[in-house]
Amino acid sequence: MGHSSALRQERPILRLVSNRRDPHSNRPSDNAKRSSAQHITPDQTAEASRTTQVLFYLLMTEAPVVKHPTPTDEELLEELRVLLAKRGKLTMSLIEASQGTRHPNAYIRRFGSLTAAYVRIGYEMNERQGFVRLTDG
Repeated sequence: MGHSSALRQERPILRLVSNRRDPHSNRPSDNAKRSSAQHITPDQTAEASRTTQVLFYLLMTEAPVVKHPTPTDEELLEELRVLLAKRGKLTMSLIEASQGTRHPNAYIRRFGSLTAAYVRIGYEMNERQGFVRLTDG
């Protein structure tokens, strides 16, 4: 069924809605007044249909999303080493705020915890100060 035949079928329905009368006064009902004031013309319906078709086409023909390759353990650890060299310490908030590192959850998922990632780069726990760098690892 084409657009024009669908619109021809809708026109009588729209007329029925806009011609309702209040059964008590034989005047057009408030709903009929509102619906005729908010009446959508066949041209507007066709335009909306064309717009929807164009949007659907654009969504379906858009280039596929390119997935970035998964970083290696060494690449993730190097990001932490660079941040450590710049800032002198590592914290979840520093990692999160840094442009050169991924979200802390990436390290947690890969290494099990931030502590495990820190240990792998030679940054170990000190009870008094938190994490401090012990080796050049």
